Amino acid sequence: MNKFLILLVMPLMTFAQGSLMLVGGGSEDYGDWSDLPYAWFVRQADSGIVINIDVDETAPWYAEYFKSFGADSRSRGLQIKDKTAANDSSTYKALAEAKGIFMEGGDQWDYVYVWKNTLVEEAIRRVYANGGVIGGTSAGLAVLGEVFFDAKFGSSYPEDAAVNCRNNDIHLDNGFLDLMPGVLTDSHFHPRGRIGRLVPMMAKWKIDTGEDLVGIGVDEKTAFCINARYQGIVYGKASVTIVKPTKESQCESIAGNPVNYTNLRFDQLVHGLEYDLNNFEVMNPERLNFYIHDNQVLNYTEITLRGDDDEILNAGSVAVNRLTSSATAAWYGSLTLSEGSSQVPNAVVINKIWSDDDYYENRFVGGMYAMAENPGITVIYLGASATLNIDTQGRAWVGKYAYFIDSRPMRYFGFPQKNDPSAPLPNSNHPAIINARLHFLKDGCEYYLNGDYPTKIGITGPVPINFEVGLAYPNPFNGNTQIGYAIHTTMAVSIKIYDMTGSEVLRYLANHSRTGRYNFAWNGIDQKGNSVPAGIYFLSFSKIGSGQGQVRKLTYVK
Repeated sequence: MNKFLILLVMPLMTFAQGSLMLVGGGSEDYGDWSDLPYAWFVRQADSGIVINIDVDETAPWYAEYFKSFGADSRSRGLQIKDKTAANDSSTYKALAEAKGIFMEGGDQWDYVYVWKNTLVEEAIRRVYANGGVIGGTSAGLAVLGEVFFDAKFGSSYPEDAAVNCRNNDIHLDNGFLDLMPGVLTDSHFHPRGRIGRLVPMMAKWKIDTGEDLVGIGVDEKTAFCINARYQGIVYGKASVTIVKPTKESQCESIAGNPVNYTNLRFDQLVHGLEYDLNNFEVMNPERLNFYIHDNQVLNYTEITLRGDDDEILNAGSVAVNRLTSSATAAWYGSLTLSEGSSQVPNAVVINKIWSDDDYYENRFVGGMYAMAENPGITVIYLGASATLNIDTQGRAWVGKYAYFIDSRPMRYFGFPQKNDPSAPLPNSNHPAIINARLHFLKDGCEYYLNGDYPTKIGITGPVPINFEVGLAYPNPFNGNTQIGYAIHTTMAVSIKIYDMTGSEVLRYLANHSRTGRYNFAWNGIDQKGNSVPAGIYFLSFSKIGSGQGQVRKLTYVK
């Protein structure tokens, strides 16, 4: 067992005594999605007293709802509005006698400021240690992990966190309830695009403390119910996302920049799936499809994807349709797929990811929906101001920021809720994805789309472009063609020519000790001095050792 697992898994197995219910927010109602998880909560409380708590006035509805599933008739709401009330012995006694404590939604800073280091905190921990059940929705969920976003300076929005991973709004704390060691939770996950703040928060904590965190994001009208053995089951209409660092993960978090965090394991769970948090494995994989990667190596053409251009939605091998048809398209399963142009093979491209919060869920879920229906593809997510330059080898250079979900290492996928009569919303576009890889990359980073997993990822920040490459002239050509280039600093350059199959035809290396303008001429002769057939060729120009390059398409005629 590696060091990370010793730090993360062993405390969970050693200290977790009670059960937990993580609710992602959204309304509950009799006869709706919430019946299954809230009935589970009462069972875990042995039908004992359940107390719902808040700093603000509590909702009497919760007590009656818990009672409808068999909770003790003494179950009730309890407002704990200030530190005086939080340190009152009668408050402690009321909570300590409960078998279940449920924290309502609201403002998690109120909970942290008012209840931290008080008898309320002690009582919650005692109930949990004695085998009781603790739950929370929205803000109540947010404080259940060891590390939590406390909202001390207000909310943090993904469109801000994604482009500045050390935004001052991101204030993380620990040492409150500490019921889930090594875990950071978030709610309202896909509807509010919060993958864009969860990963930056994980990165910030990693850089500041050296500690890895597992991120758990729960969607609205969805609950993740975790028993005393640290095994969870998903109930609800959408999904639960689990993001976990791996031994290959690299992390870079610099103020004023988007985050670099690579090779994060990405699991998305839907209704009815059971998941073991001790080893991060699905416990009922028979409900899913097993995936075997076919190790394809593909041909690419040079292309630039601009995040503000809706035409790129069709650039992959698969296109997602109806992304802006309605705010609830993914929720009600209205997204559709069609064949793309395959300018970027084995991929689906989603743009404008943080441009309009009405469509956050459609865009994020739409990419994963395409992945589940077309296993093996990579989902490319671009912001409106981002770019992605892809060369003929499948190397992609990020402009500003982008993130990728790579299904090549994926083990399971599917839509088990569609055949589950207990599923509250069986036609949702939310899929299950198990063991994909998530990569957040910033400006200047390289991502390799081609070939087998593990993919090549460079996370060293942007390097100034110190050269320019002109267009080939003439082109098409039947004698020779020339490509001019300018060098702005001393450097070694590599010029390679490939045919349509990706095979190298010619290689030229030059070590330029002076700046200036240069020409490279090619007359259709390969490395062995043989004349090449007429056809399409690609010239790749790169600065050796930088990962930077440009590609030019050549047409040779005879």
